[in-house]
Amino acid sequence: CLIDRASKLVASNLAAAVLKTGKGTNPDHPVLMTIEGTTFYKLKNLRERFEEYLSGYLSGERKRYVEFTEVAQSSLIGAALAGLID
Repeated sequence: CLIDRASKLVASNLAAAVLKTGKGTNPDHPVLMTIEGTTFYKLKNLRERFEEYLSGYLSGERKRYVEFTEVAQSSLIGAALAGLID
């Protein structure tokens, strides 16, 4: 139940952001999402349930196209860039 609830909450928040921006209406230019974390990728059924809920929220007349990508060590890269910018 906990994994299912977490999947719904994350999917609804990300779907709301996609719908609010109005992006992703063209399949040739989907919204690109990167999700980081061992929990997301390794916890049993979390990713699958999340993707099911997200596609449910973004289907029908609200049809939006989303593409997922994984960036290795993105928090480390982000921290390094933030250090260089300051």
